Amino acid sequence: VHRVSTKETESGSGWYLDWEGKLHARYGFVEPRYVLVRPDGYVANIGLLSAMDKLQARLESCVSPN
Repeated sequence: VHRVSTKETESGSGWYLDWEGKLHARYGFVEPRYVLVRPDGYVANIGLLSAMDKLQARLESCVSPN
């Protein structure tokens, strides 16, 4: 999961900074969102950042413990 912000204050550990807002404009982001990118580079899911806990729960339910 990549967290992308146009605000420098949110950049840092785990965040990418979209300085010019190009990524936000391309995907029509007007509120905080997340982007889940598969290891092969394809976008698997885009959603509201406030709903990221639901994504995490869904992903955890797909992984069986060893």
